[in-house]
Amino acid sequence: MKDILYTVYSHTEYLDVLKVQVEHMKPVQNKVLLINGGSHIPDEILREFKKVIFYDDKLPYASRLLSLKNLDEEYILFMHDIDILLSRDQELINELPSIMKKENIDGLDLKVKLHQVDWKPYEIYSEVRQRKIQLRKQTDPKSQNIYVQQPFVWKLSSFMGIMENFPQEAYRSIEYNVQEYASTLNIYKLFPSPECRIALDSDEYICCSRFDCLDFFQYLHVTIRGKLYFPGKISYKIRPHFVNVINKLKSTRDFETFY
Repeated sequence: MKDILYTVYSHTEYLDVLKVQVEHMKPVQNKVLLINGGSHIPDEILREFKKVIFYDDKLPYASRLLSLKNLDEEYILFMHDIDILLSRDQELINELPSIMKKENIDGLDLKVKLHQVDWKPYEIYSEVRQRKIQLRKQTDPKSQNIYVQQPFVWKLSSFMGIMENFPQEAYRSIEYNVQEYASTLNIYKLFPSPECRIALDSDEYICCSRFDCLDFFQYLHVTIRGKLYFPGKISYKIRPHFVNVINKLKSTRDFETFY
């Protein structure tokens, strides 16, 4: 089974962040970069990707993403440069498209959700490599943020369908304006297994600064409105990684004081 294609969106205004992301993604072999054109993109960044797709900087964000339409992939793992990859269980992640295909899932949000409510029959339990994976469909566009910008496994045709229907949306507006449409798709979120202990020293549940993760895919969302910020809580085991990332970026980024 080949590794799922990691697709990283970036912009030359974030080359400092992209450089850190590239360092953390070195073990990932199957990855492409989507970025605006520019001769000043360092070769040390470009050569880390099997393919670089350049978008027109004049296009709105959603139309830029349509540059991915011709990828020869059924499923992709889409993420932004600001979501610094810390660790992943690649064998488990490679199983996710099979689950999605079997259950007719259009998209899977890779950050974990904690609110436990009765969502049956929109609840799926799958066992991957002797591990329970709990997924729940998102159906309420007013309260569940069905479409989000954080790392997602997408059925590529469904992902492109959103962009084709909302080609004028900007990065800041798309999460607000596509939720009704997204509610017509089969989009699921990860939930901790019933046996999971929710704590800062948990092995399965990882508080990754602003967002929560499960241990098989951990990332740091490092900026808000282009600025670095310190989270209110973060799991003990990834604090050294957080400090390392912040130290690499603090000379090029201001700190956000609002959060």
